[in-house]
Amino acid sequence: MIYFYHYLLELPILRKWDTGIHLDCFKSCIEIFLDGIKQAGEGCIRHFAFETDHVDELVEGVRNAGYMKTNPVSPIRVAFVEGPLHESIELFCEKA
Repeated sequence: MIYFYHYLLELPILRKWDTGIHLDCFKSCIEIFLDGIKQAGEGCIRHFAFETDHVDELVEGVRNAGYMKTNPVSPIRVAFVEGPLHESIELFCEKA
């Protein structure tokens, strides 16, 4: 999960400990537990969105790493990628 969120989505690491990590998410953070106790789908994130000026570049990295993506039709640049726990992540950029 660190690879996906830190390297592919480029979220800076705030702090790490034995069983988890805090990532910088635009003045907030996502807490991800890495102890492997829960099954995918049990208490996992269903959907969240990150605003970015680099939708296409991030989607390319995610696609090259083997994760799924979709491109919905919208007046803004938006894409959905699937994370390592099958969570849906929206990347969006409002274009003038």
